Amino acid sequence: MNQGSDTLLHQFRLDGRRALVTGASSGLGRHFAWTLARAGAGVVVAARRPEKLEELVKELRAAGHSAEAVSVDVTSEASVRTCLDRAEKSGGSPDIIINNAGVTATNP
Repeated sequence: MNQGSDTLLHQFRLDGRRALVTGASSGLGRHFAWTLARAGAGVVVAARRPEKLEELVKELRAAGHSAEAVSVDVTSEASVRTCLDRAEKSGGSPDIIINNAGVTATNP
């Protein structure tokens, strides 16, 4: 990477920011969590599969990033409120929210 690219990337640093990523147990959500963490943000990863979230948190922390997991079912308003409350109590309100969780409905 050349020096110009380094300067450009520095402009996008997220040090001191917190990000909440829903749907983070796999796919794009997992990718977004890693991208935000590499940019310096502390990440709160959220999804329905706690075992996958804990695995991701371990990997992020092993790489030196700040991360925590919160279970959430985005189809439940109560679950979303609980997720946001837990994220806020653990380190303050998120500065960034990536609402990546998807819901599918299969009909005949």
